[in-house]
Amino acid sequence: LALLGLIAGLTATPALADDASAKLADLDRRITRLEDANQVEIVQRSYGYFVDKAQWTQLSKLFTDDATLEIGGRGVFIGRDHVLEYMHKAFGPDGIKEGMIIDHMQFQAIADIAPDGLHAKQRMRAFVMSNGGWGLPLYENEYRKENGVWKLPKGRWPFTLYTSWEG
Repeated sequence: LALLGLIAGLTATPALADDASAKLADLDRRITRLEDANQVEIVQRSYGYFVDKAQWTQLSKLFTDDATLEIGGRGVFIGRDHVLEYMHKAFGPDGIKEGMIIDHMQFQAIADIAPDGLHAKQRMRAFVMSNGGWGLPLYENEYRKENGVWKLPKGRWPFTLYTSWEG
C-alpha cells in the first residue's frame, strides 16, 4: 500500500493513479497465482520424496484431516490417520529397509489454481519401481490451501499398468 500511495502521489491525474493501482493489483494476483502453483508442485514433489524414502508419517502430513485417498484399486482411505494406517500396513514402518526398492518418478505435472486461490487440481503420470514390480499410476489430485499451506484433500491414483518383475 505504501508503494501504491507513492505512485498515486507521483502521478499527475487521478486516471493515471487508477491505472497504476489496477496494474499493481493485477500483478499481485498473477504473482500470488504463480506462487500458489509453485507450492502445489512442492507438495507433490514432497510426496514423491517421502514415498522414495519410506517416510509414511511425513507423507501423511501432506494430507488434510478430512482427506480421501483412492490408491491403485486397493480401496478408498478416508482421513489423514487412515492414509497413514494404509501406508504402514502396505509398506511397513517408516524408513527404508535393506533390500527395499522404491523409485517414484513423476511426470507432466501442471498445477491449475482455481480463481478463489484456495483450491487447485493437478494431473500427472508416475513411473514406479518397487520390490513388487513396475507400475504406471495416473495421479488426479485436488489441493486445498489451509491457513496459507497447500495440502491434499483428495488423491485418486489408479494404476494403468502394474506388473511383477517376472511378468
